[in-house]
Amino acid sequence: MKMLAAYLALLSVPTAFGMFADFNRPSQPHSEPSAVEAAQPTSSDTAQLINLASNLAQQSRYKDAILAITGVANNDPLYTQAHQLQNEWANEILTRAIHKYEQGEVSQAIAILKSIPEGTYAAQPSKELAAYWSKQ
Repeated sequence: MKMLAAYLALLSVPTAFGMFADFNRPSQPHSEPSAVEAAQPTSSDTAQLINLASNLAQQSRYKDAILAITGVANNDPLYTQAHQLQNEWANEILTRAIHKYEQGEVSQAIAILKSIPEGTYAAQPSKELAAYWSKQ
């Protein structure tokens, strides 16, 4: 019986969202999104992130552009576009590193390669190139 009383006492404690747990009252529909739903980015949020990232890329800030849209969820309607842009910009970084290497600036080329973020198609080839160029 003490266990049941303790359990019932816990039900009246405010939760993290400031609501009181009351399992005796039927739940009422509400139009406001839940805290979890409100935390999910919308496609318009993603479109704004893609726009911001594109502006960064236009300024040749490719790594910043990639990182700006890294958090786009796989189920977001704009995920494919964001992922393609990330890979495009990572390839641009890779191309710049190759140009530096061809100019004989090996240490700068390796530093550029190391700036390519994980999760892009160019990440693994850039690691392999950096290791190869380091041996020369």
